[in-house]
Amino acid sequence: MAGEKDKGKFEDFLSKYIGEPIAILCMRYWYRGILSKIGDDFIVLNEAKAITETGPASNATPQREDAIPGPLAIKTAVIEIACQPGWAWAGYGQDEKRKKREKEKE
Repeated sequence: MAGEKDKGKFEDFLSKYIGEPIAILCMRYWYRGILSKIGDDFIVLNEAKAITETGPASNATPQREDAIPGPLAIKTAVIEIACQPGWAWAGYGQDEKRKKREKEKE
């Protein structure tokens, strides 16, 4: 029914991004990486980066970022936003997945 609230869980939303780059806003800070795991109360990003300046969401790359060594675990309770802006894909070599994902948005 249109306008009805979705009773799904946040983890259900995230699950469609497993294996893909994703951007996470957490406690006022942006992170990006390949979403590799969704646990009961956390997610894991591989090849993670801390974004210090994003720039426009349509940019091909964030303006400034720092690599985080090893995988990054983030508690889902502190995630404010999860999304897939253009710059989330930068440097991960997943052009075919990106094109497919952008086509789904049309």
